[in-house]
Formats: sequence, structure tokens, C-alpha cells
Amino acid sequence: MSKLRLTHLGLIVAAISFTSFAVMTSVHAAEAAATAPAKVETVRPEVGKPLNAAQELIKQKNYADALVQVRLADSVGELTPFEAFSIDRMMALLSAATGDDITAIKSLEAVIATGRLPAAEQSVYIQTLAQEYYKVKDYPKTISTATRYFKEGGTDAKTRNMLIQAYYQNNEFAKVEAEISADIAAQEKAGNAPSADQLKMLINCEKQLHGDKSAGYAAAIEKIATYYPEKQYWDFLLNRVQLQPGFSDAYLLDVYRLKLAVGPLDNAKQYSDVAQLANAKGFSAESQKILAQKSQSGMLKMPFELAKSQQCVATGKTGIGLINAGYDCVTQGKFDQGLNLMEQGLHKDDLKRPDEAKLHTGIAYAMAGRKADAINMFKTVQGTDGAADLARYWVIQLSRPVSQ
Repeated sequence: MSKLRLTHLGLIVAAISFTSFAVMTSVHAAEAAATAPAKVETVRPEVGKPLNAAQELIKQKNYADALVQVRLADSVGELTPFEAFSIDRMMALLSAATGDDITAIKSLEAVIATGRLPAAEQSVYIQTLAQEYYKVKDYPKTISTATRYFKEGGTDAKTRNMLIQAYYQNNEFAKVEAEISADIAAQEKAGNAPSADQLKMLINCEKQLHGDKSAGYAAAIEKIATYYPEKQYWDFLLNRVQLQPGFSDAYLLDVYRLKLAVGPLDNAKQYSDVAQLANAKGFSAESQKILAQKSQSGMLKMPFELAKSQQCVATGKTGIGLINAGYDCVTQGKFDQGLNLMEQGLHKDDLKRPDEAKLHTGIAYAMAGRKADAINMFKTVQGTDGAADLARYWVIQLSRPVSQ
């Protein structure tokens, strides 16, 4: 926030640097009364001289001595409206620059209220006032002032982020959710990744508004996993899918297949259990590979008898038989043979669980390195038994692999 403030103070400094404070003497007053085609606002000598001195000190960034001069001008009694405006204008800059936020707020409010500033300069003062309110944690006034800044044509992205932060600090979570969602949609439309901070704030808002078991919360986790695929987000998603109504235990092995794709399992027992589950379904080669992933020097001790590998041939096989035989072949590294069998199986009329077959074919494509085919296959998976969720998560994982 400090860097942002100093940038805006630089704009105020630039504006003040081009301002000179005309001093009105008794001779000038007589001449002005005689001719005066247009009114020129001036200050008295006892006000103008210290202000002009302060101006020179500001150019040298000697804010402490400049503040002394401005206070000297402010001590003069019975200030005119223009004198008060000139003093407040400098006082706003110097107070903000020296960390006197309360005085800066008071002076900025006074300057803005006069309506004397040109539109562009007025915008900078309003923006700076919003930042000063944020610094002193006056979030309602931050919100109202920053909102005014944008209504009057302001476009600064950092000020918008500050406004959203102020909504959040003010517990206006629904407003934050709407604003961040709009920003995320705009960034995605432009082909850019939303920031991790934005996505984390969205997650927190969903939790505050709807709880951590809501669909909105899960969607926010999916979004951050898409762009910042940390294991903790995947653990949440893959644990959640198993708790959804209608989840079929037939997909338990598929849950762990995706867990293995995004990162290591939690302990040796999990590897052993998942390997045994794969073996029980007839995928002995996959079972051996799962055990080998845990060991640095080979497989862990085999806690069960391996199933016989399936034949990579199509003779006499049903749709599910072709799918399973093809998948087993793929896990053995026989990609072309295995995928050929699976593609045949997808076209069999006796295939009773087509979405499961499509999910496994997508996984097989992924193992074979055919990412585009895998994603296209996953996008065809439907249903409410867990297959569609897993397929969607595979698309996320293949699009942006987890960094270990």
C-alpha cells in the first residue's frame, strides 16, 4: 500500500510544483480594483511567502521543513477561502508523506470539498483519501470514497483491489464474492490467470457465506486447483467426491488413480491397499506399478498373489471385457494394442456402464501421452455417481499438472 500511496503523492507534488502563490500587496489591490477584467485569486504576503518557501522545499523532498513553513502560513489569522484551500492542499501532501494519516485525511477532505481542483487532480485526491482511510482501517469510508473515485472515471486496478479488500474487512462477503467473480471472469476471458490471492479470498467468502460443504466452496477450490494446483486442494476435491450422494464405490480405485497422478499418497499402507484393489479388479501390472512408486529400490513386499494378466486380444470379449483387457494392456505399456481394444469396447451394444468405460479410456489415453484425446474423452463422461466429477478433475489435472 505504501508504494501505491507514494505514486499518487508524486502526482500531487507535480501539480503543486506548477502552482505559484501570487501575493497581494496594497498596490496590487488598487491596480486590480481599477482594471480587473478577470478575478485572480491571491494570498496575503504573510501566507504566500511561507507557502512559496514550502513549495521549493517540497521539490527538494524536504518534507519536514516544508511542513514548518505550511504551519507558519496556517498560523495567520482570518484566512480567506483560497488561503485555506492552498494550505490544506499542501498540508494533505506533507501529512501523507510524513505518515500523519489523521491530518492527511482532514486536509484531503477539506480540499476535495472546495470543488476547486481540476477533474483530473480531484480524482487523484479522492484516490489518495480512500487509501488514507484504508490505512486507518476506516473501511466504510474507504468503500464510499473508492466507489466515488470509480464513479468519477477512475480506473486504477490497485485501488480496485483495495476496495475489494475493504469490503472483505467490513464483512461484506456477498459484495466481495460478486466483485471477485467478475474480475476472475474478465481475466479468464482475456486469457490471463486470476491471482492466487483473489482465488483464496473467493474461497474464504464462499466459506463465510455458504460453509465449506457447499457447492460454491467446492467450485472455488476447483478454480484455484486449475491455476495453482497444490496437493491440498486436490486432497479436498478427491475426498469430497467420495462423500457426494450417489457416489459409487466402483470408482474408489479411480479416485486413487487420480490421487497418484497429482501427487504421492499419504503412507505405505495406502499404496498397499490401492495396489491390492487394482489387483482384485484384474489389473496386476497396474498393481505392481503402484507398489513400485512407493519404493526407491523396487517394489514394496507383495502382500497378495498377483492376478493373471489379461490377454491383449478381442476374441469373444464383451464390451466391458474389451475395456478391461485394453486397460490392462495399456498399464503394461502396450498402448496401441490396449487403446484399440478399449475403442472397440466403447462401441459394443452390451456395455452397461458407458460412463465408467469412457472414464477408463480417458485415463488410458492420458497414460499413453495422448493428452488431447484424453481431455476430449473425459468431456463426454456424464452421470451423478462420481464419474463426471472425476472426469472433470482429470481435465483440470491434464491442463495444469501439479508441481511437486
